[in-house]
Amino acid sequence: MTKHSFQIFLAFLFYIIPLFAQNARTNPTYTLFETNSFAADNIYFFAKSRNDASPAIFFENSERIWQNNEKTLILAENSTYLYSRFSRNGKFLAVVNQKSTDASLKGEKLLQIAIYNQAFQKQYELTERVPFDEQHPLIAVSGKDGAVIIGDASNGLVTFYDRRGNLSAEPTLFENLTHDYERAFHIAWDEAGENAAILLGKKGASPAGAGLENPSGEPHIFLFDANGKALWQAALPGYSANALWIAASGNYLAANSFTYHQDKGSFDRNTVVFDRSGKVIAKSDILADYAAVSADDSHILLADKSRSALFDLASGQQLWEKTINQRYGMISAVALANSGDRSIILIAHNSFKNGRFIFGDPTLHVVDTSGDMIQAIEIRGEQFITPQLFIAPDAQTIWSGFSNNYKIYRVK
Repeated sequence: MTKHSFQIFLAFLFYIIPLFAQNARTNPTYTLFETNSFAADNIYFFAKSRNDASPAIFFENSERIWQNNEKTLILAENSTYLYSRFSRNGKFLAVVNQKSTDASLKGEKLLQIAIYNQAFQKQYELTERVPFDEQHPLIAVSGKDGAVIIGDASNGLVTFYDRRGNLSAEPTLFENLTHDYERAFHIAWDEAGENAAILLGKKGASPAGAGLENPSGEPHIFLFDANGKALWQAALPGYSANALWIAASGNYLAANSFTYHQDKGSFDRNTVVFDRSGKVIAKSDILADYAAVSADDSHILLADKSRSALFDLASGQQLWEKTINQRYGMISAVALANSGDRSIILIAHNSFKNGRFIFGDPTLHVVDTSGDMIQAIEIRGEQFITPQLFIAPDAQTIWSGFSNNYKIYRVK
């Protein structure tokens, strides 16, 4: 071996190999650890607490909801099952059934709203009379004790019930609201059930530049305590809105808003991030369909169907932004680890089948704090309508749920 060759060998031994090893440690990749198949229509993942390393998993079909093939809840007896709503930690569940039609209802339907704990024991039951031509009420369940908020979108009315089903508050968000089917309306609890965020528009929005008087729907975001006391409210910049999030801790809230300019054929897109006092922390021109706040409250990940961006919540600064080439599909879910260490972006192709959109052949993009994609996990053959995605706070494990199975990936 020549002297020059020996120097190259030493460089490879003492510099190149350690560099590769360091990169492997700082950017570990995920491998498939476990696949579990199931026969159900839907699967749900819930973090039982902010620092949980694994989610609670529930399954649902048109007849029952179950967990781990052990506890089972029969959904409808002498009634028609409509839908269910879990608390964000999976500890409580609202099941909405429509009771048999009664001639005395006079054009209304009677909804039965039953609240269960995680052992599927009924806590209490509420009834709502709803006109046949109106949409079903919004229902949000507290993960603390099963308290419930019910919202009537057509009238903009909000009702708080305590853990026993007793009426606790009927706050007025806006005075003199008119009947309107198109107003923005969303409700979300924090994990502890201490605070609830509400997104409400005064009315349905119309396009800008169409010559209409007062076209804005005037969407606002509100923060309430568990007893229905309003803590603050803030106007959103657009004419309408369609998404709301609150961090598990309740320390941060986010809502999107938009304005369509009919005369220009263009959209103004916004997502605004607030802290728990109502102060604006960050703004983005992404009209977010998805958002995730890290369990340590350090970062928020926003995404629409093709763009995603990571923000530092302490400074409000955007750290990176990425755009997905739509020939690879569209963004369908996001998840975020502590310190923004790993962003997981689920991308899938969509097609229209049997009257609804079906997504298939998903890919998980694993992105680091700098915005670099360090791994693409291709999952061939899977289909879904609404996927489930969860990452452990320490970024060591990823769960992804599809139509007939869920998969667990772990760092090598």
